[in-house]
Amino acid sequence: VAVMGRTYPMNFIGRKSCEDSDDIGDGGDNHGVYGDEVHTYQLLRHFTTYFGFDAKCTVAVMGLHGISKMRPENSGHGNGPHPATWVKDASYKMTNDYFKGFEYEWTYEERDNDNKDYQKFGEQSQWYNGAYDEKRLVLLNVDIAMKWNYEEYVDDKGRIYCKVSDEANHHGGEDPRNVPECPRAYQTYNIVEEYAEDYDSFLDDLENCMMQMYTTGYREGFDSSYLNYYGDDPATY
Repeated sequence: VAVMGRTYPMNFIGRKSCEDSDDIGDGGDNHGVYGDEVHTYQLLRHFTTYFGFDAKCTVAVMGLHGISKMRPENSGHGNGPHPATWVKDASYKMTNDYFKGFEYEWTYEERDNDNKDYQKFGEQSQWYNGAYDEKRLVLLNVDIAMKWNYEEYVDDKGRIYCKVSDEANHHGGEDPRNVPECPRAYQTYNIVEEYAEDYDSFLDDLENCMMQMYTTGYREGFDSSYLNYYGDDPATY
């Protein structure tokens, strides 16, 4: 794979699917993952526990959302009934547009998911940028957590009561001047800013962190050394 004059050998494509998993990968042991209510420190702890990641690796792998698409029928997140992307003109070319997008105006919304195709997910929190059409961008709470720590402004259902923009609407169109500002996530805020400005730095870190993610739990790495397995138990926060 060639990106910006660099060539990355495809040594790793992914991990084996769980036994008896379905088409979207659900199956196997039910290990907990982060939900809408998880804030910055909990997200960092999750990746440290399960992959030995530091803050930089956590932020770098979140950048993979830039080549991804969310579908309501798979997650309960999306652009109304349509799939949504994290970045404009998303493709399989890895860019740092995900990090640049944090400078946009983001409005918080709560999806009721009353459509029969994704009722099972229940209410979901997310953030959007742009008019309501098929090109609206969407971020999840865990994305927002990379730059703002809403720990003191979130309830147990993942509803957030602080803003990340003075220009965007908030909570059903409430005047944003009446909504407190989400504090900066001091452990990750500057990393997001760095990756938005320095594409090479992001690609370097992403390559190393993905190698660590894919090889965690396996006996031998590139140098035949033992690789620790992080997280013997289901995730806890």
